[in-house]
Amino acid sequence: MDAASYHAELRLHGAEGQMARCPFCRREMMIVENEGEWGFQFFHRQHFSSSPCPLTTSAVQPPVLFARGLPDIDVESVNREAFIANWRSHFAVMVGQVNSLSVDRFVNLISVADVLHLWSYRDLDPNDIPFVLLVLAEVMTDTTVGHEKMWVRFVFEGRIKTVSDLRAEPEMSAKLYRIQYRPHKNTRMPNARDIVVCAEVERPLAPLDSCAVSISDSDEALFEKLMETVDLDLRSRHATPF
Repeated sequence: MDAASYHAELRLHGAEGQMARCPFCRREMMIVENEGEWGFQFFHRQHFSSSPCPLTTSAVQPPVLFARGLPDIDVESVNREAFIANWRSHFAVMVGQVNSLSVDRFVNLISVADVLHLWSYRDLDPNDIPFVLLVLAEVMTDTTVGHEKMWVRFVFEGRIKTVSDLRAEPEMSAKLYRIQYRPHKNTRMPNARDIVVCAEVERPLAPLDSCAVSISDSDEALFEKLMETVDLDLRSRHATPF
């Protein structure tokens, strides 16, 4: 939702004032009407340069979605094996959000999850994993329907600090946002001024049927080949005392 839509909805429900709360850093925001092409915009009431908020800084969200506590290798093994056994479905869910996602990048994100001990969270929900990996991917390039290049990133709402927080409040699903940025030829990374769309992601309640997912033979072979190296690295880390 952009600032103009938010402001219109406030008025529709009879709300007074122009106050909002940032879904990413939870700080108060103001809706300011500017003349010219910018129209309504969100601004934080207080600005902190160290804030990782994507609405105020070009810094990407740090990969903090690890599990609390010491890693449990047995739990890690069970969760990871279950994920790998159904990797086609998880990959398809992620490609549904980022068309340009490659098998190489997908396997790289599995490796990142290994390092962060993502799998050691005992109550890890398989339906959450594809979206956690998208958050860990930080900024990615993608293409629009018109084949134009753009940047995208995924960010959980501000209350989510570790993977354990995703199910901390069972009655309230953790919100995930997809932020789309316009590309710039002169910069390698986008910043807050480049935001085009920020929308909440509707996450499926059940995983895709792996039998209904089409994966090419070349991608199947590439996945198996790349995972051999990732698995070797993981075994090497497990052989080293924490």
